[in-house]
Amino acid sequence: MMKTLTLLMLLCGALFMSSCDNKPPKDCALLTIKTEDSSIKEIRAQVGRKMKVLKRNSQGEFRDTIHFKKKSSDQILLFSSNMIRFVYVEKNKSVVMNVKGDDLSMATFDKDLEKENNLFTKVNEELKQNRDKYNKIETIQKAKEEVDQFLNKYKKEAILISKDPNYQRIANRIFSNNATVAIILPVEAKIQNHRITEGDLAPGKPAPKFSNYENINGGKTSMDDFKGKYLLIELSSVTCCACKRQIKPIRKLKKRYHDKNIEFVNISISRKKFHDKWAEMVKKDRLSINHLFTNGDQSLLKAYATNSFPSFILIDPQGNIVTAKAPKATDSKIIELLDSVL
Repeated sequence: MMKTLTLLMLLCGALFMSSCDNKPPKDCALLTIKTEDSSIKEIRAQVGRKMKVLKRNSQGEFRDTIHFKKKSSDQILLFSSNMIRFVYVEKNKSVVMNVKGDDLSMATFDKDLEKENNLFTKVNEELKQNRDKYNKIETIQKAKEEVDQFLNKYKKEAILISKDPNYQRIANRIFSNNATVAIILPVEAKIQNHRITEGDLAPGKPAPKFSNYENINGGKTSMDDFKGKYLLIELSSVTCCACKRQIKPIRKLKKRYHDKNIEFVNISISRKKFHDKWAEMVKKDRLSINHLFTNGDQSLLKAYATNSFPSFILIDPQGNIVTAKAPKATDSKIIELLDSVL
């Protein structure tokens, strides 16, 4: 009799704990991600500038607790392999996300905030269905017009779902981000690719110059200072995580080609407020190459038809482009490229 009673008490306790686990702690939101796809080993979750790595729990689910200090709602950016998506969360709400396969963007939601988040899935679905249509757009102006029509449609739907101004603000930001990625960026990529392969940035064309950028010693450096040498330029940013992964490979490249006619130049395209952090990072990394800081000038991004960090460019001793889209330092193909010209 006592054993039976003990078992019942343990069972009730387990059920109670399981029920509590599904409720967010006070002033928090709880996100639960359910998926049967075993290929998803982890999901990264970003709230603001903080990044977490979520692992499967004993129930095979991914969970994250979002703590609110001042806000009552926020967005989470989820990453898994090449898939990303935004999720809307509110204080004291539990959001359940159901993922079919490995595509986070097509997930459906239940429990709290179901309609709010399923609208984002609907947005993603429409953008995917119209991919062929968007790929036929040739100009940035036409792409922007398409985005405006798209945003007007879904802003109205967001208002019908929730009158909460915080939700509408976050939803509009998500709509704009997703539409830009799906409609405008591919057009920009086509234009950039044409410039790099056949246009003003094709091999042999004069390389766009930079001048009077601050160097790590406090002086000024221009592209003409390197005339007569090959230049491997990395366009980076103080806040770029992928840029940090280039440090060790660049150190190896510098050692491999130490007796060759080449200079390695890192240009940090960052705002003035990051100047001290840039200087601190350069000294800490002890990477003995040419380090330059643009103090907010972003003209090189447009000049070299890129909108991402890091970007690598190889220039010959006459100041002409070898390639405006060189492999990253982490890519073994960079050695093949440099061996072919040095």
